[in-house]
Amino acid sequence: MHWIKGEPVIVHNVLDTSCLSWDPMIMVRGLRERMISTVSKGCAQLEVMAMDCLAWCETVVNIHQFFKWYSEGQCYGNMWPKMLKLKDWLPSNLFEELLSCHFVEFITALPFQECSNPNCGFLNLAVKLPKKSLKPDMGPKTYVAYGINKELGRGDSVTKLHCDMSDAVNVLIHTAEVVLSPGSLTKFEDLKNKHIEQDKRELKELFDASLEYNKAEKESRGHDLEKNGVLWDIFHRQDVPLLQQYLLKHYNEFIDVHCAHARQAFT
Repeated sequence: MHWIKGEPVIVHNVLDTSCLSWDPMIMVRGLRERMISTVSKGCAQLEVMAMDCLAWCETVVNIHQFFKWYSEGQCYGNMWPKMLKLKDWLPSNLFEELLSCHFVEFITALPFQECSNPNCGFLNLAVKLPKKSLKPDMGPKTYVAYGINKELGRGDSVTKLHCDMSDAVNVLIHTAEVVLSPGSLTKFEDLKNKHIEQDKRELKELFDASLEYNKAEKESRGHDLEKNGVLWDIFHRQDVPLLQQYLLKHYNEFIDVHCAHARQAFT
């Protein structure tokens, strides 16, 4: 019934029965050992392209260093938290090849196997496609992102609003809490307040001075949220026109990589 209505289903503790460790550093060590044994020692540096969420551009980083910062945190020179993220790493074909045990464990742990199993789910339409047809990538795909409990306002690890081409299963397999030092937290709050004031000034310059600046949203950035590993905003299919109306009305509140407010919107 939930599927027919387009409603999300939340299933807890799907990996509780797993006998494998999903700690990123342990998985990276296993990955490096597998690459050394199958390729050559020179290919085990594991450099990847990570997205810098503030500059919205890609940067090269060693995967070991990436996950070290994931656990310990990393800041720019002005003490603003650095948010990096990896998308589609490892690619699904390499995930199965280089982390075969984790691949099998993950597929087995998926809830509603009849719909979600990419190989033998009898209600999974992709399984029914002819063998020679071009099938969509059924995953699994990994998304790894930094984050802190407080919303930054600029440079947060987010996925842009989009419409999935098919139903999807998202599994939260690991979280790490990064705690800012008191000194870093003070500088962070000062910078964030300056950003908010800058946004207000720029909006008044670009648009009518009477423009209401989503005050409630900006003030909420200073409040602690419940400590969750991830936040998904999911909308009904029938609400697409409402989302389009919202974007057309509030497009000027969105900021690009150069901290400039958007001047036009397309939906």
